[in-house]
Parts: sequence; C-alpha cells; structure tokens
Amino acid sequence: MAKRLPFLKASGQKIVDEAGKPVTLKGVNLGGWLMMEGYMFGGRNTPEHDFRNSFEKELGGAALEDFTRSFRDSFIQESDIKTIKSWGANCIRIPFNYRLIEFENRPYSLNEEGLSYLDKAVGWCEKHGIYCILDLHAAPGAQSDAWHSDSYGRQELFPSEVNKDRYLRLWFFLADRYRETSAIAGYVLLNEPVVAKLEESKVGIL
Repeated sequence: MAKRLPFLKASGQKIVDEAGKPVTLKGVNLGGWLMMEGYMFGGRNTPEHDFRNSFEKELGGAALEDFTRSFRDSFIQESDIKTIKSWGANCIRIPFNYRLIEFENRPYSLNEEGLSYLDKAVGWCEKHGIYCILDLHAAPGAQSDAWHSDSYGRQELFPSEVNKDRYLRLWFFLADRYRETSAIAGYVLLNEPVVAKLEESKVGIL
C-alpha cells in the first residue's frame, strides 16, 4: 500500500512540508538507468542514441528492443528502492531522456512502454515512503552540444520553436500526471543547459 508523504513546497530558500516544517533532502541519483550514459558503464562518453544506433545496425531492431527492455527491467528494481530507503536516504533523483516518453521522430507522440518505467519508479517511491526528483537529462533537440544531453553535437532546443513546444508540453503532461503523487519532491526542468553559448548566439531562454 502506498505511503502518503507530506507534500513539499519551496518557502524562500527552504523546502518545507505541509506543516511548514523544513525538510532536508538527502539521497542518491539513479543515473544510467532511464538515460544511458556510457561513462557509468566504464565506456566512452557516448550519446545514448549513438549506442542504440550502433547496436541496431549490428544486431537489428528486435534485438535492440529486447536489450532495452531487459536492461530497464534489471538495472533498477523495486528492491533497490527499499535498499536505498534502508540506508537512511529520503530522496532519489531519477534522470530520464525525453525519448523515454516521446518518440524522437514522432513529435507529440507517447511512448507508453517507456513512460511505464517512470510510472514504476515513482510508484515504488510512493509505496516505500521516499521522495523522488524527476530530472529531464536530455530534452527535445538537446539543451547543449555535449554527449550527456544525448545531442547530435548541436544544441537545438532553444533555437527551435517546435522543440521548445515539445519540451513545454512534456512537462505539462508530467506535472498533470503526477500532480497528486506525494512522493514527487520536485522536478529538474532541464539538466545543464549551455547558457553561455545561448547568450553568444542571442537566443532567448524560456
């Protein structure tokens, strides 16, 4: 049975619960699971799409789907959430790729299988009484030209009205989906955008 946690909110520079009591979040990051990052597996700094494309080229689409499903099912499981809670942590950060939820080549589509993993993660946290923070680690078009935003070597989020709209719609969708989930401590709306380059190119930031 899910354990309802006190909903959190910001009060000045503090995080407080429903009674106004300050809450200090301490926990771990589930990097590498819903956003594959090569260096976490002892490999090169490879964008996720490069790895997936190479895998599919060598072994085929069916094998890639099977690998992806097996990887997500085994890399993090409910027992891991219980273990993290037993360590005394009260929060888990969950980085994810927008491609988990929306198909890259189908703007405004819904990847229901991918979304189910985010739902599972949030549900496990709710069940075991631990907060989570959802972190958009790779946005449509990429928020930087770096591999860890799963980019194609270019920052194409902010210059593109379509990508910005996809980004906003994604967050409206997730905020509505989890609006009554007490385990949601907050959201990292965009991980590590390259602000300096945006300023140089005079591209506005949302």
